[in-house]
Amino acid sequence: PMPTSQGSPRETELYKAMARAISRIYPRDAVATRYMSRAATDSGFLRSRGMPVYGVPLFVREPGEPRARAADERIAPKALDEGVELLWQIVQETAGEN
Repeated sequence: PMPTSQGSPRETELYKAMARAISRIYPRDAVATRYMSRAATDSGFLRSRGMPVYGVPLFVREPGEPRARAADERIAPKALDEGVELLWQIVQETAGEN
């Protein structure tokens, strides 16, 4: 069974790096915040051993896109481009390149 654990702290350098990258890619549309996912994840096992775990929804869907977890699930090319750029910016922030 999944161990019970507290949410990961928002004071880590990784969290701050992710927040900076998110605010650069989505300056008016996004805020870094805690979120509980209904999806399966191993993060509880890692957090129970003291490792902070964060998730970032890289591929933003347009409002009204009902295809999440459907047979025809897909994302828009613009969302793919922005998600790849966001991931790259997070890597750069974490590495201290920005």
